[in-house]
Amino acid sequence: MNDRKIIIFGIILAIVIGGAVWYFDQGVAIEQPASIAQNPDTQEQPEENQEPDQRPDTIEEVEINYQDQPVVVEENYQDPFLGDANAPVTIIEYFSYGCGHCRTFHQETLPALKQKYIDSGQVRYMAYQVFGISQFPEAALCAGEQGRFWQYHDYLFNHGTEITKPEELYKLIEFAEVLGLDIASFNDCMSDGRYKDKIADWISEGKRLNLSGVPVFYVNGERLVGSQPLSKFEEFINK
Repeated sequence: MNDRKIIIFGIILAIVIGGAVWYFDQGVAIEQPASIAQNPDTQEQPEENQEPDQRPDTIEEVEINYQDQPVVVEENYQDPFLGDANAPVTIIEYFSYGCGHCRTFHQETLPALKQKYIDSGQVRYMAYQVFGISQFPEAALCAGEQGRFWQYHDYLFNHGTEITKPEELYKLIEFAEVLGLDIASFNDCMSDGRYKDKIADWISEGKRLNLSGVPVFYVNGERLVGSQPLSKFEEFINK
């Protein structure tokens, strides 16, 4: 094992030990046992969205052109978003990376929503994880420091189910490598726990909204439950 691997292994160990303890303490899932070993695909769905998950065994990579993104800056933090900051409509999604219905929205509806409404400046879109493994959104925010939040967000949807227990958290670094991130900077961000408080805020917000499952969307404050087609979002947007 060369020196670089030894250093990375040490960082991974620190993330696994420290991060897993924080995960258990925070009660990451709103109504589920806060266990990183829990299968993310068992996330409870809202009553309005109880149809069987038809997700195929093989996950198709969805390519979305995010163009230039503002970097996440710890000292002057703003939640990542897509679209115009001053758009007349704001859509906030509450989700889990392990939720099949959330993945369906992400793969089937979000690309069309982005093309028609987000890229045209009509909609600002934001996404908060409120169920699942807390290190996932933390890693996405660390990627955001390099302007790659949404790319890492996508990659977690497609590959996050490969991580089901603490000793597999090293794969978060592998994901960063695949996306071409500066690994030293990414590791520093993760080991510092820079965004743990922010993720805890998202979780608290989910509790305040009494979310019992995901995905749930708020379109200018109006609630929309489940993985809906573009036409349903258009109804809310046109209001």
